[in-house]
Amino acid sequence: MHPNILTLVATVFVGKAAAQQVGTYTTETHPRMTWQRCSSGGSCTSVKGELVIDSNWRWVHDKNGYTNCYTANEWNSTICADNQSCAANCALDGADYSGTYGATTSGNALTLKFVTKGSYSTNICSRS
Repeated sequence: MHPNILTLVATVFVGKAAAQQVGTYTTETHPRMTWQRCSSGGSCTSVKGELVIDSNWRWVHDKNGYTNCYTANEWNSTICADNQSCAANCALDGADYSGTYGATTSGNALTLKFVTKGSYSTNICSRS
């Protein structure tokens, strides 16, 4: 087998082993939105898409429970001793866009609440 192919295969398997785990407590459902894509000539077409909140604002927790992997700007050293253990042990959960972050859509309109009182917290300034 060609050496470059072996390198590629090894890279794929190593990358897969260090992938972020998917959380299952909150379903990730992106708010749908339509916007316009316009050319320099002035013609516009509608584009259907979805909004996504940055993973930095989502809950990262022990994949088998509710212990935070990241709290107060520090990684949990028990769960995340290094990059590999953190990727293997922590799960990134979905986001409740309207309930937690105050982000809702309707057609081509995006509404962002400044203060959102969620089930577990109050968020100041939407993060979408």
